[in-house]
Amino acid sequence: MFSGSMFDLAIQIITTWQVIAVTVVIVLYVFLINYVSQGYHRPRFVSKTKAKKAAPSEKKAKPLKKSQDEKIDEELGLED
Repeated sequence: MFSGSMFDLAIQIITTWQVIAVTVVIVLYVFLINYVSQGYHRPRFVSKTKAKKAAPSEKKAKPLKKSQDEKIDEELGLED
């Protein structure tokens, strides 16, 4: 199928330091991804009930101050 020179050329290409270095980096990357994915687990059960919000007490409620824009609108006699 391959002639002798093509086989020798393929061996020379595969054994170059660049190809070996890239192969090692890819293998290390795959191991890293597998290690991280094994450490991550989705929660098995998530509660669907919502937490109740506390009603604001009347003592804490303060009247809101008017903003600068509202003051200017009142001075000019503008309405919403």
